[in-house]
Amino acid sequence: MDTVELTFGELRRRALRVAQALRRRHAEGNRVLLVLPPGPDYVAVFIGCLYAGAIAVPFYPPERRKVPARFLAVARDAAARFVIAESESRERVEALVEPAVLQALGTEWLSPEGEDGAPEDWRLPYFDARTPAFLQYTSGSTSEPKGVVVTLGSLEHNLDLLETYWSVSKHGGPALTWLPPFHDMGLIGNLLGAVRHGLPLLVMTPQAFVRDPLLWPRAMSHFGASSTVAPNFAYELVASRATPEFVATLDLKAWSIAMNGAEPIIPATLDRFTRVFAAAGFKGRSHCPVYGLSLIHI
Repeated sequence: MDTVELTFGELRRRALRVAQALRRRHAEGNRVLLVLPPGPDYVAVFIGCLYAGAIAVPFYPPERRKVPARFLAVARDAAARFVIAESESRERVEALVEPAVLQALGTEWLSPEGEDGAPEDWRLPYFDARTPAFLQYTSGSTSEPKGVVVTLGSLEHNLDLLETYWSVSKHGGPALTWLPPFHDMGLIGNLLGAVRHGLPLLVMTPQAFVRDPLLWPRAMSHFGASSTVAPNFAYELVASRATPEFVATLDLKAWSIAMNGAEPIIPATLDRFTRVFAAAGFKGRSHCPVYGLSLIHI
C-alpha cells in the first residue's frame, strides 16, 4: 500500500509554520475556519491554531457545483477572521459565492503551508482549562448549523479518558482511521488522541473507504493496526461484503480495540462482524461501544 509518512518532529515544524502565519496577523483569540481535506495538513493546521492561541473551526471542503450555504452560515456564526484552505477549495468558494458576500465576511484566506519562522521564537500563548480549543458545529441538515465551544480543559479530559479506559498507547500497534476530522469521533477519537499519547496513526480518506470498504480491514491487517473507531454501519457493511476467501488473506490478531459509536449500535452487527473475521484472528472482546459529547464549561 502506498503511504506518506510524517514524523512527530515534522508535524511540529508544520504546525509552527501555521502558528507563525497566524501570530503575524494577531490571530490569538480569533476564529480560524479550517476548510481542508483529511490528511497531514489538517492535523498540522489544527495544532498550529493551538500554538497560536487561535480558535479552530473544523469544516469540510465545499462540494463541487453546490453553493456552499453551510460554509457561509458557519463563517458568519463563528465570526471567522481567517480561513485556511487549499487553493482548490478557495477557488470553488470564490466561483460560487458573490464577491460582495465574501467581502462582507471580512475573512482573510491563508495557505495550510504557513510561513517560515524560527521555531525558537515561538512562545506558548496564555491558556487555562476554560480557554476555547475549537468550535464544534452541527451538520446543519435540519436547521442552521449550531456551534459549541470545546475548551482546552474539556478536550484534555476527553483525551485522558480514552487512555484511562482503553489504554490505547499500551496495545503496541498503530491506530488507523478513515473518519473525516470534522467532528468529535474523527478529530478527537483518532487524530488528537494519537498525537496526545504519541501513537503512530494511519490515515485513510473517507473517499477511500467509500470506494472500497474492504480496504479498511485490509489496511488493519497490512499494518498490524491495533485500534480503530467507526460507526456501526461501517462494521455491518464490511461484514456483509467480506468473503471467506478475502478473510483468509488477513491477519487481524493485533486488532484489540474496535470502537463503535456516533449512531445506534446493533448487537447483531457486533456478533456478525466477530463471526466473519474470527478466522483472521479478530476477537469479540475487542468491540468497544462508545459515546461522545462536546462539553462547554459553564
